[in-house]
Amino acid sequence: MKRITANENQVSKRQREAIIILVGGMIGMVISMGIGRFSYTPMIPIMQRDLEMSYRLAGWLAGVNYLGYLIGAIVYSFCHTSRGQGMSSSFRLC
Repeated sequence: MKRITANENQVSKRQREAIIILVGGMIGMVISMGIGRFSYTPMIPIMQRDLEMSYRLAGWLAGVNYLGYLIGAIVYSFCHTSRGQGMSSSFRLC
């Protein structure tokens, strides 16, 4: 049976703390990106009022925003099918 020394215990404790910080940061990013992504559409009327934005400009802004999502989805689909299947391939960049 292996004996755990004080130094190995400290490394293990540091790794656990790092993982907790990493997971907390990931959860924070998921929440903030989700809120930002879905709050854009309800904000358009407020932006129109406060910035005196026309319907035409608001339409262009919304269209460009959704075009960005479409382009990202298309690029990702080509990357995903060309690289193979699996969890690790979905996180790779083209």
